[in-house]
Amino acid sequence: MKKSLKLRAVVSPTPAIIAAAYDENGKADACTLAFYTPSSHTPPCLTIAINATAKRKTLKSILHSGAFTIGYPGVGQAAEADYIGIASGCEHDKIAEVGWTVTRAEKVDAPVINELKLVVECKVVNTVTIGSHVQITGEVVNIQADESILDEHGKYSLEKLKPIIYDEEHRRYLAVGEKAADAFKCGFVFKKKTHGRSWKPLYELFEPLGLLPIDAKCNGEKRDALYALSKTAIGRIELYLPVMKRLAEAIKEKSADSVEFAKSDYRESDCWNQLRNFFENMQKAHIVSVYVKDNGDTLSICPLADRRQFLDGGWAENGMVYLIEKTINSFSKEKRLASFIFWNVTLSNGASWNSIKYEFDAIAKVGKMFYVFEVKTGSILAIDKWFERWSLFKNAGVRYIQCTAKEIDYKPYLPLQLFPIAHFERLLEECLEKDLIKSKDDKETSPAESSAAEHGRVALVAAAKRRKVES
Repeated sequence: MKKSLKLRAVVSPTPAIIAAAYDENGKADACTLAFYTPSSHTPPCLTIAINATAKRKTLKSILHSGAFTIGYPGVGQAAEADYIGIASGCEHDKIAEVGWTVTRAEKVDAPVINELKLVVECKVVNTVTIGSHVQITGEVVNIQADESILDEHGKYSLEKLKPIIYDEEHRRYLAVGEKAADAFKCGFVFKKKTHGRSWKPLYELFEPLGLLPIDAKCNGEKRDALYALSKTAIGRIELYLPVMKRLAEAIKEKSADSVEFAKSDYRESDCWNQLRNFFENMQKAHIVSVYVKDNGDTLSICPLADRRQFLDGGWAENGMVYLIEKTINSFSKEKRLASFIFWNVTLSNGASWNSIKYEFDAIAKVGKMFYVFEVKTGSILAIDKWFERWSLFKNAGVRYIQCTAKEIDYKPYLPLQLFPIAHFERLLEECLEKDLIKSKDDKETSPAESSAAEHGRVALVAAAKRRKVES
């Protein structure tokens, strides 16, 4: 049973931090605060609040200089931090009286207290008065950490820093406790339970690899509004691929506001009519603006910058998912095999929300075989990155397939599965047939074949280090 308590602003324990700034005479001021919170990831910002109803010299100094630093005292510095919080800077040189020293910050005009092992430099970007306090938001422009508190990965360690937290309820400082669980990982047990059977194939594939599905869409989920346009473009790739590339180049190079398409460039009237309808639908989706010239014989197309992602490859990614579903569903139905297809799959190694992530355009399970797809629409094929992904799956019974928007000779890139969009359906059908039908009677790969694949991998990695391979 819960009981109502006395109203106060500080309910939960908060870090005890020390804000410091230079006054109009260049003298360093500091005060200890409990009103502190991170407030933005991009750009990185934090917000502090200082009581404006009392005489606060540090508040005046921050507002005057437009910059401040935040330092985090450790358990052995509680007395110093407490004194800096209760003494007035109008009457005392608090920093000197506790035996601390300062140096000028690297990025802002503010003092860094040398004895504090973790310091954040901020420039003031916003102030607002709420009730008794002035809230000051600072953009983080630099973080300084003493080497003694860094771990083996170069990150600051709370166990080494040993910061103190303030308990308002009992007016005391506490040390940070022991680890309770892994953030952005322990909660996945409920995410897994929530998705139930629908994500079962993803967990089956990635859990043994130490990866956790963060996000994915599967059969039956609502499509993106631009999915129909992507299907149209991919359905007649020989007509629309050159068109989409010209529009993407116009956005990248910014050499012209529009791209012109002339009827005379298309021998078949059917192609021109299809192209006109396609542009009209793109205009309805607010991807381009269409201007008709020369009595309809010329179309001036202006790409809209806020839909750059779609023009610069998003259409191909959506379209490839359509081809993947179409090919796999048709094959599975004909061969009477169970299949699952996921798209826009994001994975994490689970160490933290900012830990290494993998993003794949589509992942399918056909029978007992998994297929992982990535679509490459840019001008550079990152072979070294592909081998990293391929190495991740090579011992897990998985086909890792790269789809490219440009017509290239894919055979030299074995053991990578490199499928140009123009031949994608045929190549995927052949791959499915080989893996799921013919493989039943085939023997395992010979040592000679394995050696050849490894030789190809080493050669390609070496080539990738020397240069990037143009698609």
